[in-house]
Parts: sequence; C-alpha cells; structure tokens
Amino acid sequence: MFVNKLNEESRPYGIQFADAQIGTKVHYLDLTIYIDEGNEIQYRLYRKETDARQYLNTGSFHPPTVFRSVAFSQMLRVISRNSREETLVRDMEELRDDLIRAGHSEEKLLEIEPEALVRSMENYSGDKSSGPHKGKVKENLIFTTKFFKEVDKWVKLGHQKTGRGCESDICSQEEHQH
Repeated sequence: MFVNKLNEESRPYGIQFADAQIGTKVHYLDLTIYIDEGNEIQYRLYRKETDARQYLNTGSFHPPTVFRSVAFSQMLRVISRNSREETLVRDMEELRDDLIRAGHSEEKLLEIEPEALVRSMENYSGDKSSGPHKGKVKENLIFTTKFFKEVDKWVKLGHQKTGRGCESDICSQEEHQH
C-alpha cells in the first residue's frame, strides 16, 4: 500500500501520513508525491490552484542581478522538485513562460537553464567549487534530482556557458567517443 511505503520512507524525518490523506498521490509542501505506472515513488513540483505565479517584474527598480537570481533560484527549485524528465521539462517551460510574462528575456532565461542544471549536479555530487560556501559541505544538504537522458547535453552546454572545465564522467565519456 502506498501510504505504508511512504510512511516507511519518511519515518526517519518525523513525517507520518494518515491513510485518509492518501490515494495514489499526496501533496506535501511544494511536492506531489505519487506512485507511477511502474509502482515506484516519484515526485514533482506542486503548486496550489490559487498560486498566481507572479515573479518580480523586470520593470521594477532593482539591480539586474536580483532578476537573474530570481530566475536562477526558481529554476533550481523546479529541477530539484522533479524526479522525471517529462515533468521537469513541462514545469521548466511553465516557469519560463511565467518569467517572460514578468518581463524576463527568453534569450537570457535559455542561457541560465544549463547553468542551473550544472549547479544542481554540483549540489547533488557534493562538489562545492562555486558559490559562497567554497569547499564547505553542508551535512544536511539533500538533493533528490534524478538525472535523465538529456543531462549530458545540458552539462556540456552549462560548462561551455560558465567557462568551467568538465571533469564529470559524462564529459569524459563524450570526449573518448570522438
């Protein structure tokens, strides 16, 4: 039964769900946790129906770095809240549309996306080579992104955009194939 498996997985974190709350999916904070066709637990971003999805308008009086940070952090959120490629792609497209509606340039958003994926992979692998916490590993950081078939293309593009060398297994394999 889904609720039993979910409770078993969440027990160490002090989270317990009642049988009455759950069918084959449950909304918890900003996640929808559900059982897929293969009887595996999956998750995706959850937004309440009343969420207007309005982001800081680029016409407001803020430094440009603030607008970029809003887009980047929301992309990280979308990436971390999806366990499947198809829901990630759909949620990222919706986010992009929402940010464009708030005045963001689609071109700039498309530049930021691969950088967000690279950052999420660094978080997942424990590589803290960038950002304010260089070299420090936060013990309670949990990053649950599952990677999918397009990840190698995004990683390579992200490393090209950021100017970082690519030392991951994916890039090494790609270099050996050429």
